[in-house]
Parts: sequence; structure tokens; C-alpha cells
Amino acid sequence: MKRKRLLPQERKKEIKKAAARIFKEKGFSATTMEDVIAESGLSTGGVYHYYKNTADILYDIMEDGNQYRISATLQHMQQGGYTSPQDMAAQLIADKILDENEYKSLYAFFLLEKAHNPKLQELYTRLKTEGLQKMRDAFTAAKTVDGSDYLDEFLFVFTGALTIGFECLQEKEILQANRAAIVAMVKAYLNQGI
Repeated sequence: MKRKRLLPQERKKEIKKAAARIFKEKGFSATTMEDVIAESGLSTGGVYHYYKNTADILYDIMEDGNQYRISATLQHMQQGGYTSPQDMAAQLIADKILDENEYKSLYAFFLLEKAHNPKLQELYTRLKTEGLQKMRDAFTAAKTVDGSDYLDEFLFVFTGALTIGFECLQEKEILQANRAAIVAMVKAYLNQGI
């Protein structure tokens, strides 16, 4: 049976979805291109035409997650109602921690594995740097307050740790029920520098 011809972006999306399923099942380090090829049902050449290795696929998935987060952040900012720039930053961080989306569980596994894999640590650093710049660019283009000035190393670690708790420790309900506490902690941290 011949496969339907898809646009390049649609084919890449198909490959990324297959890879995400395998990454969640086996972990990034244990996933091979052969695993992705088998899961996708595509030919070897069909997958390698778009991706040379699993790190490239993972990068694209995490980049999609960054784009999702930027869009969600701008949407929340348009709703407004913040009492201060610190309140805005704290609310947006709580949104990121508590949001349920297709990228989040994979991101949590990525955070766990990066501690043991130098390539993933390098990818994390690259994604963090690029993502922050894209967030600043999006704020500038939208002509909104740039809350990214409040995103420092501590808040990246704090957000990552609670994301792991949300996804991997299966503590969603506790964190969701305590959103106000998360916001208060972030605001307390941000206000100590004033």
C-alpha cells in the first residue's frame, strides 16, 4: 500500500509524534532511529530525509514546545489583570508549571535525563537560550511588558523541578490546588531583589 504524500511539515509532525511515543516509553538515550522508523511506519529513507538522528527530532519537539509556551504566554498576557510586573511573571510561571499540554510530559522526562546525558544538557542549554530570546522577541513584537527579565537561573530550576513533580511524581492535584502558594513563592523571590 502506498502512503499518502504529505507536505514536509506534516511528515515531520508525523515523525515527531512517533518519536515522542518512543521517547516516553524507552527514554531518549535508549531510543534509536530504528525505533522511530518502526513506530512511524515510514521507510528508512523517509525518516532520514527529514532527520539524521534522534537528537534532531528531540530538538524540533522541544522547539515546538517553546513555540506553544510563547503563544500561551502572550495569550495570558492579553487577558491582563496583573497587579505588578512581578505578579505577571509569577502568574506566567505558575501557568507554565500547571498547564497540561502535549509537550509537558516529554519535557519532564527530558529534564530528568539531561542530568545523565551531556548531549541532552547541551541541548537544554541551547533550547533555554534560544527560547528566552524568542520570548523576548515575542514580547517586543506584541508591545507588551517584558516579563522575561524576571526569568533567571533559579526560576528555570524552580519551574523545572515543579514540572517534574507535576508530570513524573503524579502530583498534579496537589500543585493545582496550591497555585496561589506557587505564585506567592515566585513573587517573594522576585520581590527580594527590589
